[in-house]
Amino acid sequence: MKINTILVFSVLLMCMMTGTGYGNMPVSDLWIKAVIHTVEKGDIEAMWHQGGEGRTTAGDQVVWGYFYANPKDVSWGSEQNPDVFVKIWMDHSGRVDVNFFHVSVPEIDVYSAYPYSGTPHEQGTVTVFRRYMRHYYQRGESHKDKQYEDSDAGQGASPANNPPGDVPAGQLRIGAVIKTEDKGDINAIWYKGGDAMTERGDQVIWGYFYANPKDVTWGSPENPDVFVKIWFDVSGRTDVNFFHVSVPDIEVYSAFPDRSVYDQKGKATLENRYIRHEYCLGAGVFSVELPPDDCRKPASATLFNDKDGEVIAWVEYCSADQGKNYRFEWYNPQNKLIQEDTGVRGEEIRYGCSWERISTSKLHDYPGGCIGKEILTLRQMRIPHLN
Repeated sequence: MKINTILVFSVLLMCMMTGTGYGNMPVSDLWIKAVIHTVEKGDIEAMWHQGGEGRTTAGDQVVWGYFYANPKDVSWGSEQNPDVFVKIWMDHSGRVDVNFFHVSVPEIDVYSAYPYSGTPHEQGTVTVFRRYMRHYYQRGESHKDKQYEDSDAGQGASPANNPPGDVPAGQLRIGAVIKTEDKGDINAIWYKGGDAMTERGDQVIWGYFYANPKDVTWGSPENPDVFVKIWFDVSGRTDVNFFHVSVPDIEVYSAFPDRSVYDQKGKATLENRYIRHEYCLGAGVFSVELPPDDCRKPASATLFNDKDGEVIAWVEYCSADQGKNYRFEWYNPQNKLIQEDTGVRGEEIRYGCSWERISTSKLHDYPGGCIGKEILTLRQMRIPHLN
């Protein structure tokens, strides 16, 4: 789109004001805005949080931040619950990139203008399926790119690194490795931005990985490479969402609970920017009773003796979308795997269970009992959902 540089001063003065209805000016001459389509309140203008800014040795300027829902408008709104992450890159060549990353559930309209003259130059809608949109300005014209995402681990991805990672909360460990041209694979550094609790009891944590400035010239704590939003749902489900906001390929890793081995891995790229790892830990019991069709908790839970040749290891989980891979594992207290089952869910199950037969003799080999967990991966997920 050809940009009209004629300034209407009365409109410009009004729209440069911050607050509801006016958008925001994160840097000189650049205007951005976001409107969230909520179920509760209809369309609401998002609030802007400016995270930081920095410069590269080449003279590029980077600015990052995010839009969030006003807590006065909706109960889930919080300054620590990002809805659209934004990374602005002002290249030393003169090109300006405004990158929007949808990290929420509702559809969100995004707008930008450069240089701002009172009206938007580009606009579009980001959703759970179209998570990435780029507005860029070059040689007096504006352009727009959009990208659809399916949250899988990356076509043909087989990450083989083992980064030290960080523990943003509890027993969850995450890590990232940036595949650079000049230094090869380097471990990314984690920055935790914030966390909050919703009214109903969900916990949200956000932050990002960045390249160590000791490794590469463009590395900086103010230049995010992978934005991360973690959602501990009140139902027991945990979502670890990675958003590629850089150029090189980046491997992402997670483990929950952490046993010094990563459970899920993926490779985020320019073509596959969004990867989601999902965990759902439910209650586990031993029983001699086969679980009923509706997966009710066995009535004979924890009741068995030496006369029983085998017991049923039973665990519940909170969601399993159709086509999703699963791995069901049982560990002894010494953290040794003693039983596992893998497969693909044939139909959508919102709440269910998994079970395996385990011989009582094997239980005697590992005194103290076992713990179970259900890991649901997303390599074939059809309908991504994110809180």
